[in-house]
Amino acid sequence: MSILLVILVAWLPSASPDIDVGTSDVEGVDLVLRPTASLRARLVAGGLSLGPSPIILSLAPADRSVLVDSAPVSRGTSGRVGTDGTMLLTGIAPGHYRLNVTSGSSDPMPWVVQSVTVDGVALRDGILDVQRSGNLGDAVIQLRTR
Repeated sequence: MSILLVILVAWLPSASPDIDVGTSDVEGVDLVLRPTASLRARLVAGGLSLGPSPIILSLAPADRSVLVDSAPVSRGTSGRVGTDGTMLLTGIAPGHYRLNVTSGSSDPMPWVVQSVTVDGVALRDGILDVQRSGNLGDAVIQLRTR
């Protein structure tokens, strides 16, 4: 299980104070460990081959739901899609994410995302809403040619 470490500082909400951790106790800082989520994903291109070029699947924050003090709690997660079109995204913090499919090489990406479902349910506005930890289910990312 992945764990996300969030440091909540009890000073000004818009401040980004430095925290010097030495040999003495530090007050006014709460360390909160939160379990993260994972998502199995499969890219489908209408029966066509995804081709030899590497494909990167990533989750990027879609709004301020994954921000604390204007900084991302999580920059999302990403990884290279396997030759079979599947991958496992891990370490996903709670929040709203947009799923991105990009080329993992200098070759142009021949695909665009047509639709995304998780356990058979279409994502609303293409946004993955992560509210719990553990396995979020199985995503199917339907691609179409540009």
